Formats: sequence, C-alpha cells, structure tokens
Amino acid sequence: MMTESAELWIRLKDGRNICERYNQLAMAEFMREAMIERMSRGEPVVCYDGEEQSIPADAIKRIDLLLAHHTRRQSAMI
Repeated sequence: MMTESAELWIRLKDGRNICERYNQLAMAEFMREAMIERMSRGEPVVCYDGEEQSIPADAIKRIDLLLAHHTRRQSAMI
C-alpha cells in the first residue's frame, strides 16, 4: 500500500506563502484542522518551513491542502 503525501500551504494576507510537507495525507488533514481550530480561537498558528514560525491568526488568509504529485519512472529493458 502506497502512502499519499500532501502539502499544507498557509496563504498570508501580505501575499507570502508557507509550505509544510507531510508523508501522510491523514496527518496533513489533522494538522490543517488543528490550525483552523487555533485560528478560530484567535491563537497564533505554529508552522515549520525550515524553521519554526508563529503566525498571528489575523495574518492568515487561508490554509490549502494539496496532494503531492510524484513522477514514476520506469526503466526500459532492451
């Protein structure tokens, strides 16, 4: 069984984007829901894009979940 990887893109109101990558879709979904819950309470969202960042809830425009695409290569037998 292949595990699907995913990315969370935190879109900020100032136009910047922060990307977090996850090896499992279920973990990305869980983290997105946790971030949205924190935002709804007005709490900062903590994310990791090379280093830990704390983003104020009112600075976030939206949080998108995207499936990561992998290219499969097949070798030709001659």
